[in-house]
Amino acid sequence: VNHMVSYMCTLSERVVFMNLCPVASFLIETLVMPAEHKPNLTVIGKVSLVTMTFGAFLFAYERHNITASGLLYASLLVLTVIPYRVSQRYLLSGSCKSLPVGFLCAMDG
Repeated sequence: VNHMVSYMCTLSERVVFMNLCPVASFLIETLVMPAEHKPNLTVIGKVSLVTMTFGAFLFAYERHNITASGLLYASLLVLTVIPYRVSQRYLLSGSCKSLPVGFLCAMDG
């Protein structure tokens, strides 16, 4: 999907959608994670997520080269990135917590 996004999306579309990934990841984590693994976000963290969202929408509003195919492929990228990030956070907060950092870096790529 990442390569298709490089071909089918403008850089503006990719930037906007990838900047929305942390917000979407946070929302999904609060819905699907067990209570002991749910993220605990401070006020500053919440303000930063709102600022990122506002900035992404403001950037998208200023750019007029957004296409339907770009939106489709950028959405597919987000749909593949978010489950990957949520599963990483779940594993790092639970069963993989005791693994060495070097091993986890090698597995992540």
